[in-house]
Amino acid sequence: MAEPKAYEPEKLTAGVTWKWKKTISDYPASEWALTYYLRKDGATATSFSAAADGDSYLVTVAAATTAAYASGIYDFIGWVIKGTEKFEIFNSMIEVLPNPTNSSAYDPRSHARRVTELSEAAMEGRVPNGMESYSIGGRSINKIPLSQLRELWEKYKQDVVMEEQAERLVNGRRSGKNIGVRFNQPSGVTVSGYSYIN
Repeated sequence: MAEPKAYEPEKLTAGVTWKWKKTISDYPASEWALTYYLRKDGATATSFSAAADGDSYLVTVAAATTAAYASGIYDFIGWVIKGTEKFEIFNSMIEVLPNPTNSSAYDPRSHARRVTELSEAAMEGRVPNGMESYSIGGRSINKIPLSQLRELWEKYKQDVVMEEQAERLVNGRRSGKNIGVRFNQPSGVTVSGYSYIN
């Protein structure tokens, strides 16, 4: 069995076991308790606690538990607690992907890809039926000015590219990202009749 990752994930799938490890030198698990909270508008608030593994924390959330999580973007917050003391040690977001075994409609696209494709459609005046009320930042897609739609598209398109690069690396493939390398010509070296002086 593969070792659990040593950091909080950015994306997980509902209906499978979630597992990772966390080490916080200032708050060892032998003295503190770690609890994570998931918050999403329209979804039931949920939380889960880590188990102590020496001075590290081992987080395991059962597949039966995650199966009930609605897909979407959640606020993802971690607190350590000891007696009356509480400290926030993590505050980010996590994307919960839909459970592929559900019989309901399944859209495997990430939030970034959905927004990218929908903003493209909106800019071209062809928002799919039923998607007119899709909300981004509290506003329906068909009410966002074109200039702001363009900014949204550029932002989320970058996120999609980063997702694709990350997926390639996870699958053992090259990220597809070009890395530029420039070599400086040594001082005083003559090449084809030219003298380079730095």
